[in-house]
Amino acid sequence: MYKFFRNIYIVNICIKDNLENSIALILKLKQNQTFLINKYIKIAKMFGEKKLKYILNELNEIDEMYKQGDENANYRLKNLIVLI
Repeated sequence: MYKFFRNIYIVNICIKDNLENSIALILKLKQNQTFLINKYIKIAKMFGEKKLKYILNELNEIDEMYKQGDENANYRLKNLIVLI
């Protein structure tokens, strides 16, 4: 889940910086994965940069909570999914 949103965030930055032609290179996509670019662009336009940053930070914190055995991690993940 983190990798997906990280890729969406990177695409969002590429769009902002007019680097749409370089997305495949930046994401290190193989030739048979280039179909993902249009999907990523479509999704990136639905989310703002701030929301994507928030999602990535939340996913990092939830990951740490899971590693520490925190019982609230599941609750927090469910809340994040509802937000998305």
